[in-house]
Amino acid sequence: MTKRPYVCGALGTPPADTLARLHAASPTGLHEITHTTNAHLWSTTPLDHWQTGDEKGHYWSPAATGTTPRSWRDAAEQRLAAGLTTTPETATLHTCSLGLQELYTRHIATTLYFATRIEALLDLDDTLLHTDENAWASIICLGYPLAAATPFTEIRRMTPATAWQTTGHTLHRQSFEPHYLNDRPHHTITTTDLAALLTDKLPHPPRLGAVNSTLSGGWDSRLLAGLLTRAGHRTRAWTTSPDDGRDHDLQLAAPVARALRMKHRTVIPPDEAWLHDVTEVNQRAQHQVAMHTWLMPLARRLHHTRGPLVDGLAGDVLLKSLFVTDETVDAPTPAARRAHLWQALSRGRVSLPGMFTPHTATHLEQLSRAAFDNATEPLDGHPAAATLAVLLNRTMRGVAVSPMLLFGPECDVHLPFVHPHVLEAALSLPVRDKIGGAYYRELLDTAVGPTIGQLPSTNDPRPKTPFGYRRQTSARAVNWMATTINNDETARQMTGPRMRTILDTAGGHERLRSQSGVLAMLQAVTMYATWHATYASRLASTTPILVAAR
Repeated sequence: MTKRPYVCGALGTPPADTLARLHAASPTGLHEITHTTNAHLWSTTPLDHWQTGDEKGHYWSPAATGTTPRSWRDAAEQRLAAGLTTTPETATLHTCSLGLQELYTRHIATTLYFATRIEALLDLDDTLLHTDENAWASIICLGYPLAAATPFTEIRRMTPATAWQTTGHTLHRQSFEPHYLNDRPHHTITTTDLAALLTDKLPHPPRLGAVNSTLSGGWDSRLLAGLLTRAGHRTRAWTTSPDDGRDHDLQLAAPVARALRMKHRTVIPPDEAWLHDVTEVNQRAQHQVAMHTWLMPLARRLHHTRGPLVDGLAGDVLLKSLFVTDETVDAPTPAARRAHLWQALSRGRVSLPGMFTPHTATHLEQLSRAAFDNATEPLDGHPAAATLAVLLNRTMRGVAVSPMLLFGPECDVHLPFVHPHVLEAALSLPVRDKIGGAYYRELLDTAVGPTIGQLPSTNDPRPKTPFGYRRQTSARAVNWMATTINNDETARQMTGPRMRTILDTAGGHERLRSQSGVLAMLQAVTMYATWHATYASRLASTTPILVAAR
């Protein structure tokens, strides 16, 4: 995957002044890639392309290596790329088969405008926009929006394996079933074969410099770092503080790096790093995910390094069945499985005493659960339905913000676990074989050797220790959150009286240090308040729609 460009354009026959607004709202340095009777496409860099007969395709940000596509489906599935395809009569805009690629759309009249950033689509005309209540309910309850939702009702994100096609006057939505959804018989791919498959998907080091690898205390980064060193690649490992008050990653990554004889860099953010970085992270994440602020100091260091960056996105979901338990698999009905999975993903934080008023907590939960059911119901009946539900929602909409929008677009990020070949192999493994980590432990022993594989990790039980200092609960950070919430009527009305007391007293600030669930909710509500303040002049109503009536 090369460094990602900014891309925008339109399907249909847009008015010239609307195209001018789209261009003006985009970053400088745009180049016209193609212009037909049915489509306009601009990019900040040249794009890869393919041609089959009279069908021509441009595609960008491929997350998987492979051969040149021969169709938009090839580009979407085999290369995990978004793109635009044209023929003399039609134009087709597609995203990738996983929904990893961010591609946002807005319909105005018979034209579909698109961009890789939401901001560019807001001012295409003078119409006021609306708050997407369902999106914000899921952002607060789960940490990320679901399916096509964004904070704005009029702006949609293209969902996995979908496309829009136009003949100039009509738009048709298209979709296909990716190979990873094939209901194949389960089999056990050997750990030797899987290790070899992952090794094949690793980037090669540049002529000057090394491959960079994030290294936490978990297994995904350890596996990839070990495979890199075993393949003889010059590798530099990077670790930072997760700002969780315990810093197990810092303690556990160092012995792994030493055992692998890797150069190891540790980034310790300054005390006020969270407060310093939260605004930039909110902007990079487009006010959709609030969980990654702690990573920004590391990301900023990586922006100035040479060489590709390897990230372990999705490894724990595909190979350890993260969030999937025997109880989930044994649920008597698909509806019961979805309810159990939503509870596991939300961790019940929206109902924590005092965080919200009881009516608002119930309202937010109902909205988020309905959205989750709608997003995951199409997976019912698949043997890996629960794993896919986590992958296509939490991983693609929430966790992927880290490599895609914090490390990227400045870094050349590689994601071996989501390569289609690895994805299909991992999904062919029986879910129960992966629950609890037995298969993953065997894979580590095979890939990096038992000495390194069995070193302590964050997946092992650890004794409870008191929470230490957390940058996100510094007095200045909590004061900023309190002020931001208090300055927004909707946000303030959402929080319950107990939370308002916590926010308004020094003793309350201290209690937040050990309340991770409440802190996650608080940061999501704060992000809503900053979004609301930023775009208030573009919204049709400032009515507190997220607050349930009694």
